[in-house]
Amino acid sequence: LIVIAVPNPNKLQQRFIGPFRIIQVFDNGTISIRRQSNTIERINIRRVKPYYSFDDHLMYLLLFQKLKMF
Repeated sequence: LIVIAVPNPNKLQQRFIGPFRIIQVFDNGTISIRRQSNTIERINIRRVKPYYSFDDHLMYLLLFQKLKMF
């Protein structure tokens, strides 16, 4: 899953929208994502970041704490 950067966000506007699922990766640095049930969009890889859910973040913190103990 990924999130897309919003170009020129206002002070109170969200900086990223998403999450979206990647459909296909192309050689020229673009990816196809599914925005809605039937809308597929092709965007540049520089505009996206990986999406980490809250559960992924908690798992990372727990793993880091275990490694820090040793």
